[in-house]
Amino acid sequence: MGERSTVQLAPGVSVELNTLTSLALRSVHDQPAIELVSGEVLVNAQRPPSGLLVMLAAGGRISTSDANFNAHPVKRQLWGG
Repeated sequence: MGERSTVQLAPGVSVELNTLTSLALRSVHDQPAIELVSGEVLVNAQRPPSGLLVMLAAGGRISTSDANFNAHPVKRQLWGG
């Protein structure tokens, strides 16, 4: 069984990382952005509507202010569930 860790990235944004997950923190139009480089991540975003979180991976993009989702690249596409 792999190790998991939870990290608070910004106010109202935390992520749970699986083993061998790699993220890059970015900014898109002054909003926090997470780029999933490899692995799998569970994202918990509870930001005000004016404070979007942007998730980038495998050429895809998710923008949200209030959501919980799992993301991992599958055959060069972003899958969120």
